[in-house]
Amino acid sequence: MCEAGKFRSQPVRLDDKRCVPLAERFASLRSWCESVAVGAIVRNEVGVPGTGPVAFGSIAYAASSAAAATLVVRVTNKDGAPIEGLQVAWYWPDAPDDPYAGPQGGLPPQMRPQRAVTGFTNINGDTGFGMGRGAYFFPSQGQIGPHATWIYGQATRSDVILGLGMLGQTNHDHYDVEFVSVTDEGTPPPPDFPREEILAELARVEEAIGAIRTMIG
Repeated sequence: MCEAGKFRSQPVRLDDKRCVPLAERFASLRSWCESVAVGAIVRNEVGVPGTGPVAFGSIAYAASSAAAATLVVRVTNKDGAPIEGLQVAWYWPDAPDDPYAGPQGGLPPQMRPQRAVTGFTNINGDTGFGMGRGAYFFPSQGQIGPHATWIYGQATRSDVILGLGMLGQTNHDHYDVEFVSVTDEGTPPPPDFPREEILAELARVEEAIGAIRTMIG
């Protein structure tokens, strides 16, 4: 949560023709797994090798294949440095109930409140969320994507980015999102009002008007 500042967002286009090197894909997958593990609640009474969290997934090996159907959310400070360990909310209408998802100020009226899963940003300030078949949408038909994201927490002041998903009839073409933490500078002080100078000027104007009246009788 961030009570002292607030998070503003900007979209980052991920072209469906972008080819991601294999090493980068494995690094991204490793980073995602680490971010999940950081926020996981593990109950493992056995505590021996081979027990604990288990994850199943797939990865494209062909160098020519496009990037995966994973929307990446990056969080940085105002200077562009990544923020690690920050919890990010990921929404769709049937997401699990979460009464603490936030953000402060609520969600747009067309969204169902308190629905989200979350991920924690890694050392690079990134966390990723997989998208399935239901994430495709067609802007030409007036559609928007079913997903939304924001910085998690009831006390967090964050932009809410609604309409995320993958463009229909593309190979996972979508926008990634970047949030930037900005300092809350509060209400700016009122401008200095030169009251005495204005009164003095009005007095001179009044005196001049009186002199003109005397001249013209």
